[in-house]
Amino acid sequence: IAFLGGVLGTVFYTTALGKINYIQFSVVILLQKLQPIFVILTAKLLLKEPITKNYLIWALVAMIGAYFISFPTLSINFQNDLPTITAALFAVAAAFCWGSSTSFNKYALRKVPSEFALALRFLFTIPLAFIFVLFTNSTPALTALSNSQLSTLVLIALSTGMVAMVIYFRGLKYTPARLSAIAELAWPVSALFIGYYFFHTLPVTVVKGKGRGKKMGIPTLNFAIPKTLKLPHGVYAGWLIAGKYKYQAAIHFGPRPQFNETDPSLEAYLLQNAIIPQNTELQLTFSAFIRNVQKFPSVSEMLKRIAVDVKEINKILLQL
Repeated sequence: IAFLGGVLGTVFYTTALGKINYIQFSVVILLQKLQPIFVILTAKLLLKEPITKNYLIWALVAMIGAYFISFPTLSINFQNDLPTITAALFAVAAAFCWGSSTSFNKYALRKVPSEFALALRFLFTIPLAFIFVLFTNSTPALTALSNSQLSTLVLIALSTGMVAMVIYFRGLKYTPARLSAIAELAWPVSALFIGYYFFHTLPVTVVKGKGRGKKMGIPTLNFAIPKTLKLPHGVYAGWLIAGKYKYQAAIHFGPRPQFNETDPSLEAYLLQNAIIPQNTELQLTFSAFIRNVQKFPSVSEMLKRIAVDVKEINKILLQL
């Protein structure tokens, strides 16, 4: 249980995210939630839980859905889509590890209290994970962690690591493994919710601008303002997601008082050089509020402030 659910599943899952540069993290979670297929299969073998006739039909539907999630265009380019293919395979491997671990958990809970089983899982996971770090020559990364990263990891361990697992083990003791796997599908729903409301990730469409930014040395992409964008006007640090790639962006949302324009606009200045092919699906993510929209004494003063904003945005995004 510690090896499959505690170490391998987590390693495969985070590797899947890394292969696509943490873009659209909800897609990896959705793929990983093929988990019920593996739970039901292993529960049949290990726990003798029955499989209904409809299982194979719904399992096939789930696999077809996983293909649509991974490759929305339905075609696979093995050269350009290699990171996506690799991420999908790692996500499915995580689903197998965590799914089979659920059945082993249920088997163990027949004999021991849920809190004791959870304690043993953590007790064995830590040394196993450390051995994994040693064999992959990852020990230098341990000393490279900043205080903020350590604090985040502690928060993860206490929330999803401890509190969530206490609830999970308590419920699993009294619930068939196949039903608990279905209940866990609340996780991808929450992931989609977080991606939309917490990271403010929105699909955007490029529109033609007036070309002023290009003349001033700060070319921007102009977007049609989504109706669902409810953020306050201001300058933001964020990301432009273009297909499988993402670029640091300084985002302006609101009026342009410097040019006496009261209608709001949405535009992004990319902090990295990028060539974005036409018809690429674009998403804009707002990560941090920088300042309010304001009018400066002159255009040169505005450009000086933009340079300061860009440095701050770059620093913020490097920490995310």
